[in-house]
Amino acid sequence: MQKPDGRAFRIVAAELGVAPDECLFVGDSVAHDVEAARAVGMRGLLVDHEATDGPDFDFARLVSATLAADTPFSG
Repeated sequence: MQKPDGRAFRIVAAELGVAPDECLFVGDSVAHDVEAARAVGMRGLLVDHEATDGPDFDFARLVSATLAADTPFSG
């Protein structure tokens, strides 16, 4: 089992001892990361870089070009 199978996201949350709605999933794929996480109740952070799939990120609540420690996230 692997992304975007929702069971994978639920297993991660359960292993962490939290509910899916308490999670922020970080990835660079709209379909395999952001939409899949959202489907199980997680928030998704899309990292926008040259390998990111999808031409339009207007739908995303959280988009970042970097994962630097001082990057402000809002959404």
